[in-house]
Amino acid sequence: MLSYVVSILEDMGTEASVEEAFDVEGFCEMMAAYFPEFSTIHHAAVCQWMFELEATLSQKKGNGELRSAAYIVAQNVVYH
Repeated sequence: MLSYVVSILEDMGTEASVEEAFDVEGFCEMMAAYFPEFSTIHHAAVCQWMFELEATLSQKKGNGELRSAAYIVAQNVVYH
């Protein structure tokens, strides 16, 4: 599941228009298939979380601080 989230974030980072690149409904359906409670989270909150994660990954990648995208995502999931 973590690799799925990382791949979405990486795709978001390569798209010219991030908002168009992220299918929040599809993402939420996939996550809810594995974590039923995920369906109770509002799409706006999911979008905000994903955009924040993508920005964090981009910033760390730009600063040369990126150890592992999966590590950053996992760390962020624990703290939310």
